[in-house]
Amino acid sequence: MTPRMALPISIVSFAEIMQSQLADVGIEVQPQVVEWATLLQDINTPELRNFDGVVMGWVVEYKLDDMDLFHSARIDQPYAWSGTSNPEIDRLLEALSMTVDRTEAKALWSEYQRVVMEEQPYTYFYFPDRLNGVNRRVKGAVMDARGDWLNIKDWYLDPASR
Repeated sequence: MTPRMALPISIVSFAEIMQSQLADVGIEVQPQVVEWATLLQDINTPELRNFDGVVMGWVVEYKLDDMDLFHSARIDQPYAWSGTSNPEIDRLLEALSMTVDRTEAKALWSEYQRVVMEEQPYTYFYFPDRLNGVNRRVKGAVMDARGDWLNIKDWYLDPASR
């Protein structure tokens, strides 16, 4: 029996759907759910990469920065799992990190997305809808587009509601 970790059902279901669909074309897949820290260790340690693929959820915050994922200068660093080395991606990532004008940035992001789609360092299966909420007993929470944990240091429970 393979131990399973409690994960969002969408990731587990997705792996099972993928297993079923690949079986239809003669490809055997054995999904194995592992704890997050174990997965990161396995991915970041070449000697431990005894698998053919990884399915994971990835949540980004307000400011997207793919330098660690796809820039050639970071190819030997954690998170550069795809081994991407593409001068055009490098150029666009560098330009994006320096661009403050929204109109100029929008054009760069469009070009970057086109180049990443052609390079295909990852296969993006879907982008789930996200709905976040905080219990009314939690005071000081600010939820906005900049991220879920924007001001977590200010969150507290009123002693009377504990």
